[in-house]
Amino acid sequence: MARRLTLGVLLGALIMAGAIFACTPLSEDEPDPVTQSAAVVRPLTDTNKAFLFVANPFFDVLYRVDLDSHHVRQRPIGEAPHDLAASADGRYVAVASGGSRSVTVVRSEDLVGRTVRVGFAPRDLAFSPDGASLAVANYDQSSVTIIDTGDFGQWEVPVGVGPISLAFDPTGAFLLVANFESDSVELIDMAERRPVAEWLDAPVEMVDEGGVVDVDDDDDTSDDDTVDDDTADDDTGDDDMADDDTADDDTADDDTADERPAKLDLVTGLDAIDRPQVVTYGLPDTPSEGVILIGVRQAPEYELDTTRADSVIALRLPDGMDLAEYVAALREDAAAAPPLRAQIVEAGVNPRALVWTPTGDTLFGLFYAADEFGTTTNVLSELEFGPGGLLRESKRIAVGRNPAAMALSSDGLMVAVANKDDATVSLVDAEDGSLRSVGTEEQPFALAYRPDTDELFVAHRIPLMPVTRILTDEAEAKLIIETLSVGEFVGD
Repeated sequence: MARRLTLGVLLGALIMAGAIFACTPLSEDEPDPVTQSAAVVRPLTDTNKAFLFVANPFFDVLYRVDLDSHHVRQRPIGEAPHDLAASADGRYVAVASGGSRSVTVVRSEDLVGRTVRVGFAPRDLAFSPDGASLAVANYDQSSVTIIDTGDFGQWEVPVGVGPISLAFDPTGAFLLVANFESDSVELIDMAERRPVAEWLDAPVEMVDEGGVVDVDDDDDTSDDDTVDDDTADDDTGDDDMADDDTADDDTADDDTADERPAKLDLVTGLDAIDRPQVVTYGLPDTPSEGVILIGVRQAPEYELDTTRADSVIALRLPDGMDLAEYVAALREDAAAAPPLRAQIVEAGVNPRALVWTPTGDTLFGLFYAADEFGTTTNVLSELEFGPGGLLRESKRIAVGRNPAAMALSSDGLMVAVANKDDATVSLVDAEDGSLRSVGTEEQPFALAYRPDTDELFVAHRIPLMPVTRILTDEAEAKLIIETLSVGEFVGD
């Protein structure tokens, strides 16, 4: 039977847990990725323990809930905290606070740490694989701050305009940065503490365009009454796509189709990627090894154009080369280096989150798409590797309104999506695609799975609302849904 939380302090603390940078909806000119907003960690000093961390942007505190005793501890942090991240080994938790241009880094076992000043509008956070470094994307300062988690030393690396998403390679030697406003994906050499200049000159070879492509030339051919084979003579039509049957397709005569840029324009080079807002790196020793995924947001004039399918770019390193070897080849002679192989993946539009399963052979993403009636909805897409190592969408499942968070169970077999406007959580079986919608308290806003039990914890944005605990009872094949009851409040 569901039980109410007994502490009003905690109930208020969990409102808007791990909130994104702004409470109001972003304009179509701004990036819109889903923010990692809650974490369950198991500290190295006691792996039998598990703590749920949430941040309260109204009271400017970080709360740690012991998931066994339900005791709660708190720590003051910067103003308007939003983005939260945990190191892979569970030692550290970090929170970005946009109101005070600061990041708080604490040890999970005792909440001891420090709040440090960073750049304007800190957005994404990323720990290096060993937890020794924390990267912070300063969106309004066109820079990335790197923090040493041992001595809290820091340095600032200038990058393109509007850094919004970060991803370390598995070795921690390099950091990928998606610059939303300057349309580029940069690579930072962590040892040299600067971007790899040659990276932006890396040759790119298109191996799969994905879907129907409308090829436009650099001259204003969109004003022409028809689209014919003459486009094969212009700059954008030199590739084989100009001869594809889609050039003569009836859609080429549609005014909307004529105005769309060619999909190849999205990835003519790493310094010319259309509005990247999510970047992630593949997992070692899996099919995704050496794969860089970039989610791009459509330009405002194509906003929610669900007839397009060019919102994910997959870049694969040359066979037999890791990222360090490829960077060395670029530095020796970028023009002679083997090309990155690029694929445009067919999925929905405006990817807001891209997450690999632990086996690295499947990816889940949150997108917009149109249903059979042409109504735009939110969908969870499953992408899998097919022939030739190309990613293909294998499942598309409609979820609720305004997804605010997505989480995968530790085995990757269950995907949860928090639907803020529906007061539901969508639970999707990754194997068969079956969907179960679970009603929760109002405005579920943050999700985290407990790795040792795969219990799902859901935090809510409305004041005086609890954390919902969802657990699958395998014996009775049913879900156990209850509100988290806590005991004595333990302050610092």
